[in-house]
Amino acid sequence: MGAEARRISSNTTMTLTWKLAVLLSSMNSKQRRTLEAIFASPTPKTLSFGEMESLFRAIGCEVIEGDGSRVAFRLRGVRVAFHRPHPRKEAQEYQVRAARDFFEELGVRPEI
Repeated sequence: MGAEARRISSNTTMTLTWKLAVLLSSMNSKQRRTLEAIFASPTPKTLSFGEMESLFRAIGCEVIEGDGSRVAFRLRGVRVAFHRPHPRKEAQEYQVRAARDFFEELGVRPEI
């Protein structure tokens, strides 16, 4: 890899790191705990979908309302879609895992 390619790669990494730091700093303590819960093992069964939605909004996701209970979140070209759970408020395990995959693809991880 040439010097120019290394410099571009390094700058891109710094830019992504800075952007992630900005995203993480925009979260309050409850949203940080929600992010930690999403990455917890085993996958939590009592995580409220509203808490997950609050976290998506806090990091700047575009919210795309669909028909009925359908909602999608998009950030930097990465998209995840859900049906809001009803009548219960807890997110299903597969929804928590999908949220974890979404955050991993964005490079967002809890600071634990």
